[in-house]
Amino acid sequence: MRCGLLGPLLWEPAERPVRVSPAKPRAVLAMLMANRTAPVRIDRIVGELWPDDPPASAVANVRTYVSALRGALGSEGDRLSTRPGAYLLHVADDEFDAALFEKTVRLARKCRRERDVTTALALFGEALALWRGAPLEDVPAGRILSSYGASLAEARLKAVEDQLDARFEAGDVDGSIVGLRELTAVLPTRETAWHLLIRSLYRAGDRAAALDAYRQARVALAQNLGLDPGPELQALHAAILNGRPAVPAAPAGTVPPAPLPRQLPRAPGLLVGRTAELSRIRAALTRAYGDRPPGVPRVVAVVGTGGIGKSCLAVAAAHTLADAYPDGQLYVDLQGSSPGVRPLEAVRVLAGFLRALGAPEERISSDPEEAAAWFRTYCADRRLLVVLDNAVDHRQARALLPSGAGCAALITSRHPLDTLDRADRIALAGLRSEAGVHMLRDLAGARRVDAEPAAARDIVRLCGLLPLAIRVAGARLARHPGLALSALADRLRGAHSRLDELGFADLDVRSTFELGYHALAKSDPNGQAARLFRRMGLLPTTTFPTIVAAGLLGVDESAADRALDILLDHGLVERHGPSHQIPDLLRVYAGELARAHETQADAEAALARVAGRGPVPPEPGPERCQLLMRRKAPQPPPTRPPQLARVPSDWPA
Repeated sequence: MRCGLLGPLLWEPAERPVRVSPAKPRAVLAMLMANRTAPVRIDRIVGELWPDDPPASAVANVRTYVSALRGALGSEGDRLSTRPGAYLLHVADDEFDAALFEKTVRLARKCRRERDVTTALALFGEALALWRGAPLEDVPAGRILSSYGASLAEARLKAVEDQLDARFEAGDVDGSIVGLRELTAVLPTRETAWHLLIRSLYRAGDRAAALDAYRQARVALAQNLGLDPGPELQALHAAILNGRPAVPAAPAGTVPPAPLPRQLPRAPGLLVGRTAELSRIRAALTRAYGDRPPGVPRVVAVVGTGGIGKSCLAVAAAHTLADAYPDGQLYVDLQGSSPGVRPLEAVRVLAGFLRALGAPEERISSDPEEAAAWFRTYCADRRLLVVLDNAVDHRQARALLPSGAGCAALITSRHPLDTLDRADRIALAGLRSEAGVHMLRDLAGARRVDAEPAAARDIVRLCGLLPLAIRVAGARLARHPGLALSALADRLRGAHSRLDELGFADLDVRSTFELGYHALAKSDPNGQAARLFRRMGLLPTTTFPTIVAAGLLGVDESAADRALDILLDHGLVERHGPSHQIPDLLRVYAGELARAHETQADAEAALARVAGRGPVPPEPGPERCQLLMRRKAPQPPPTRPPQLARVPSDWPA
């Protein structure tokens, strides 16, 4: 099976070539080829076929064209499949001439960089032999296909220039110069070709011919474009006039090889209690391919609530993996958990990745599907590690995954990302107590912490074992050398809300939680999940079954599960077997919201329903009817919100 666009449209199954006669079906097939392995939306096809005034029947016409194409493509017609609102053509890189051309040219340039000029010349010849004419020669091209065809034509010219320059390096000086003269005759305004010709003549010892070629270039540019030669040509001219050696540098207008992307942030200076998780990530991203299909990258998703240390762990792991991915490491903060900032759009991220990989500007598309296709192309033959930090959900992450079995992606998110295919998920929990104390020692000083071990353990416990909270506590102690650990523990115990004590400089636990809570509005239009989260702050336990959530809301368990799923998606609750758990400090924050937004009557009714559905009714007590509506000054001591006096005996521990 062969297909291609490096000339007239080609579709050649094993048995015989296929001719697609009508113009518009040819354009549809060309679009599907150019975006192989990626669905092409119907509206994009309509815009390409009828750029100005599509007929009312445009969508129906496209469907008719696709149906006819399936029949016309012969035994390979089943490669054209339907997706929701889109079509997909399954074509491997080694079956598509444009992909094969790009891969072969990349290999040729790699050989040339390694001084293997003989192999480079053979590969350049092999790549250029794939061309059968002008790109998309018989295809009526609209905006998208015209842009794609122009990028193919430019890639061909650069390959020709590289081949001719390599011929000079291999000793075929006359053949190289003759070829460059022919190229400048056909393209008199192409400065890169003139630069190569003038440099080659000068290096061959013909200074007069080099100066004459510069004069011809200057005349051609002035007559055709009204321009003087560019700075690279002028610098080469000055070198020839002054008799300086001709440096075999990259010709004018070409992009020098991009440095390998090393975009990882600085490795974290403090990472404790995550040895097992680091080992799991490294194992998942370095193990053999196993049963993964060809072209599927390794993917690890690190998920958990805000402040749990996902980004710190991912960056630390990525640094340890750098040697396993020698073609570079790409990093982006997707802003899925940045206050007041919209999550980054995939097309913007892809543009940055493509530039980092050395893609020329003509390949930096504003169309998401085209940008994704180019990203897949640049990843295909590389060993790249892509770190997608703070993804808002699986959709944002999936759009940015690299292709190629040699690549890997490491994703962090508050979302569970449980619908990502073939991803190893690592759900982070709070630190163990001893690890939290170790972290406190590193921040506040070992001698100081070792002098008050019981108070240190209390601080870590009151911080909910949350790394961000422990970091805040350690920063407070470091700022105030005279503050005893026991005094800080007393503050955390006695504060109306512990969260008041867990903010310092640019670190603030409450703000981290607020981001997840306020993000509920987009996926929780009736406010059910937000209401459930607030009312979880009334419970005396962090772990509870679904029936308790149903009681808090006054709904059946199915509706409660839907609300819990929304909270799971935002990292505000965790699932543990048949039960759910809200981390300790998140429960404190939920209690703050309950006091601020729940009425006394609603809170009492919610707890009464829980008591009625629970296996053991709560003991009566006056504190059940004491709800603080909003936070007040610390005098007199605040009363507690109503809550169950004890946990029913058969609730999960």
